[in-house]
Amino acid sequence: MPQVRAAWAGRQASTSNSPPGHLWYVGGMRIQGPQAVNRTTPASGKDVALRDGLSRRFERDQSARRTAAETRSPADWDVVVSIDRDNTAWMRKVVDENGWPRIAQVGEVGSNQAWLLVQHADLAPDFQAQCLPLLEQAAREGEASLANVAYLTDRVCSNQGQPQVYATQFLVEGGVLVPERVAPPATLEAVNSRRAAMGLSTIQEYAKELAEFGGMPVDLSSLEENGLDAD
Repeated sequence: MPQVRAAWAGRQASTSNSPPGHLWYVGGMRIQGPQAVNRTTPASGKDVALRDGLSRRFERDQSARRTAAETRSPADWDVVVSIDRDNTAWMRKVVDENGWPRIAQVGEVGSNQAWLLVQHADLAPDFQAQCLPLLEQAAREGEASLANVAYLTDRVCSNQGQPQVYATQFLVEGGVLVPERVAPPATLEAVNSRRAAMGLSTIQEYAKELAEFGGMPVDLSSLEENGLDAD
């Protein structure tokens, strides 16, 4: 039985830079939740072709995941895998030829869409790791979202078998969502401090959203046992 993992990136930041929400399930397949990307925001960014390409691939990613989430059909998950492979190959070419898609190039929405395509590139963890420092540099220059950096950091750590930093990635154990291993200090206070620096909500607020969206309880005792109560 594949391991079940989950993450929710819904209302994690008060700015329009906050990443799209997503919940991901069996075998590393991700299911997108309600969008934090503002679809009413006018398209912006000077590279129209790249911006439009990101938009098309984002919509294809989301449509396939919604279908697979509803049907739970192996055939539909195969479609998701195929789309992920295609999107990853396309993003590799984009990054190799142009570097990381920045807000000035593709707008805030396009920047978030680029992040999501890489976040879903779990079949190519080397590419995710390659993109992380590029995304970090863009964020330092105000050309990408810090929240996106946090989520990709944890995904790269998870896929490399390392402890995560911001506690964005969860596992399902016995019908309960629990955080994947967190780097020390793994207390609620320390995790919340790291999350706040990236524009993320507290781990307690995040857990409530994850429980609501995922439809199962969340257990933060592994963090609570390191020094703080959840209240």
